[in-house]
Amino acid sequence: MTVTSPSTGSGIDARACAELWRRVQIRLTDGEPLATQGQFLAAIEAAYLEWKGKVPTPGVRRHLRHHVRQVNEERPETYLALGVQNAVQQAFAHGVQSLHWEVARVEQYGAASIRTFLHQEQVADYLVAHRLDAAHIDVHACVRHGMSWAKSNPRPKIANRKRQPTKAMLPQDACPTGSRVV
Repeated sequence: MTVTSPSTGSGIDARACAELWRRVQIRLTDGEPLATQGQFLAAIEAAYLEWKGKVPTPGVRRHLRHHVRQVNEERPETYLALGVQNAVQQAFAHGVQSLHWEVARVEQYGAASIRTFLHQEQVADYLVAHRLDAAHIDVHACVRHGMSWAKSNPRPKIANRKRQPTKAMLPQDACPTGSRVV
């Protein structure tokens, strides 16, 4: 994907912008969640530092900030959609971990869970504000990511573990004096 930008006095020409966006695209393809202006600016500044070997000057930084805003506003489906998808994938994997879901459960409930998440008011408002549609998010890719996480982090099996006796399971004479079995 090539993004062009007119040359400015900041020292960033169209070729340089294309190279920076190519590097950002690699980060997105690797799964980095970039969903905000600040995250994209940090990523493109890091790409600049990696490419040029120096920190961007204030003028270059100003140009990059404007350029990131322009690209994400004019064509949110180009980079922003993948960055948001990566954030959704990461949030879903965290949910899979927190809920101790196994692969079968991710497979069964994952797509519906993600669709519900995308239609929550706060998330839906974010998508509208950034001119993204929930259809820009590949729900099945998010589910595959969750399944991959569940496969690589299997829930520990508890074999032959006996339940600890509760007060209700104990014989009457095992209870402390004065207490009653419920």
